[in-house]
Amino acid sequence: MKNNEKGRSMIEMLGVLAIIAVLSVVGFYGFSQALEKWRVDKTVDQIMRMVVRLQTTFVAQINYSSLGYSIGEINNVLANTGVVSNDMFVRDNHGAIKTPYTYKNVFKGNINVRVGNKYNSRDRGAFIIRFDSIPRQACITLASYAWGKSADSGYIAIAVNQAITDEVNYNSCKSTPPTQEKRALQCYKDGVMLKEAAVRACRYERHNALEFMFY
Repeated sequence: MKNNEKGRSMIEMLGVLAIIAVLSVVGFYGFSQALEKWRVDKTVDQIMRMVVRLQTTFVAQINYSSLGYSIGEINNVLANTGVVSNDMFVRDNHGAIKTPYTYKNVFKGNINVRVGNKYNSRDRGAFIIRFDSIPRQACITLASYAWGKSADSGYIAIAVNQAITDEVNYNSCKSTPPTQEKRALQCYKDGVMLKEAAVRACRYERHNALEFMFY
């Protein structure tokens, strides 16, 4: 009688452990999904903050020349004008902001800004924000986000895994042929990269570079 009770309790305990294991897997998957969504939402917030701050800072100027020419010059301006938020600064092991200034996104990739050479016949009339090390699924979500959904957004173009060029006179997506199983893509004007195009552009790399051009 005692043996039967002991055997039954062992089976019950194994069953409980199996249930806990399943719930743990489901919980971990749900947590991973929620974390990924938070990172994407945070990235959108960071980019839009930078866009609005840059546009506001240079609203009275005819172009973005005052941003500077070198990465160091531009990074100093971004810090001194409040374009980047506090959580984007690279810090040392003690939590102090490193100098010269450099910036990271929530995916631990570099953040860089440069000035577009020409837009609407204005030299240095636009700026380009680059976010590196964006994972594949986040890349697809961000690439197909409606960046130009408002008429006054200033959106010009988006590119995945390539540098944005100054060809902004047409309203379409341009894809480059695969090179070593990689594909890059640029889209202009509309503000929305079709989901299919985003998938094609993002799927060849585990981590992707996205560029956003605004005036």
